[in-house]
Amino acid sequence: AQQQVLRTVLDASLRLLHPQMPFITEQLWPAVAATGRAGLRGVHVPAAPLCARAGWPAVDASVTDRAALATFGRVQQLVDEIRTLRGARQVLPKRKITLLAPAGVRALVAEAGGVIEALAGIGEVADLPTERPAGAVPIAFEGQELLLVNFADAVDLGAERVRLDKVVTEKLRLISGFEGKLGNPGYLAKAKPELVAETRAMLDEAKADLDAARRSLDALR
Repeated sequence: AQQQVLRTVLDASLRLLHPQMPFITEQLWPAVAATGRAGLRGVHVPAAPLCARAGWPAVDASVTDRAALATFGRVQQLVDEIRTLRGARQVLPKRKITLLAPAGVRALVAEAGGVIEALAGIGEVADLPTERPAGAVPIAFEGQELLLVNFADAVDLGAERVRLDKVVTEKLRLISGFEGKLGNPGYLAKAKPELVAETRAMLDEAKADLDAARRSLDALR
């Protein structure tokens, strides 16, 4: 199964790269084709004697695992939020920090099977305490306030206020854009219902993140 996945990835990659790298991909095409027929359940890659004549890979949308895609998106967003904060505070890559989060976020971390810990440099995940620990730094995720602790240095409150001000500005920009779309009759008339629903959900999430950032700012004052 792993070899078939690798074969299909190589085959599809050559097809996609051919317009930019015609000679190299054409040279590699016979060697990859000689390993066997490419293809996976839900991914069709039509056979062709030349890479130049090979069709694009076709994906059957009916086999798409939308729940898995949604979970991946949440994992990606959480990792991005933590890594952005680590970068802003210049935390050393090897330093492990602690994530304090509610049950739903802890369940997401567990479901990801160590991916979040590895990519975000998390050494421990624990429940949110009733009182904010000294030196804890808040981040907004899905409208909730999470806390990161065990940074190398004490929190620079001034720098943290600047960071949160930037978060507020960015969320206000997103909210304005989403509200502009949803207030446009042309968009509502032409866009697919699921796209409109997604825009509404993104607006609600941006508003929740804005509230969380503002609460964090108030706590620092």
